[in-house]
Amino acid sequence: MPLARNVCRRAPNSAAPVPMPQLLEQHLQDWVEKRFRSNPDDYLFINGHGRPYRSVRVVRDGIHRMMEELGITVPERGTHAGIHAFRHGATSELLQAGTLIHLVTRMMRPADSRVTLDHYAHTIGDAERAASENLARRIAVQLHSGSDLDSVLPAKSA
Repeated sequence: MPLARNVCRRAPNSAAPVPMPQLLEQHLQDWVEKRFRSNPDDYLFINGHGRPYRSVRVVRDGIHRMMEELGITVPERGTHAGIHAFRHGATSELLQAGTLIHLVTRMMRPADSRVTLDHYAHTIGDAERAASENLARRIAVQLHSGSDLDSVLPAKSA
């Protein structure tokens, strides 16, 4: 049984494999062993009628319900908080974790590689500020510890 089915491709490179973390792979394998129901179209997740879940139902019955359980305000009717938000969340998390932008772009496979930088420049700016603050904290520790900075800096060549 294939675990992925390419129904609608936006870009030629969108059909490429995506590395799956081992933890997610194990959860997915467990789910398949316990809950997978064979169906003519080989969909992984199907409803009681043997059809794939409709996006609007996943958002309403899954995402919004989980948001309520977590105490997050559910958007008003007409405000979109859908499945694509997971893509944005994953991209932001990768960039904030310091993943190089070219790797994030390869992983997310936008139709146009400029999309990652155009949409997530603010995240990169936040990461740059965080890196600068982290460097400043490390320097401050050295200054406040009374250590001789000359001992931690590389020797200058003549």
